Amino acid sequence: MKKLLTILTISILFIGCRTELDYKGPNAEPMLYVYALFDNDTLNYVFVGQTSFFLDEPTIQCFDDAEVSIRVNNGEAMKLTYDRDSSLYVFDKHLSTGDTLRLT
Repeated sequence: MKKLLTILTISILFIGCRTELDYKGPNAEPMLYVYALFDNDTLNYVFVGQTSFFLDEPTIQCFDDAEVSIRVNNGEAMKLTYDRDSSLYVFDKHLSTGDTLRLT
């Protein structure tokens, strides 16, 4: 019985189906998104991008003219610099565990 169940499970995994969707609704408007990674032992960075419609060719559109700043522990706002090679806004200050961050 176990052998039959295993064969059946493997068969289901390898059998695929394909359904073409004919989408007739409106295209979604692009939305701005912010992806940020802050850690106390790595490079801290922020990516500012724009979404694309799911039926369009996937593209990664980044913004190099955004004003991105951060406050660490409610201190003075520090502006992040844009690195053209990586398309990221970088922040090179060392952070400590427990720091409170506010991204604007």
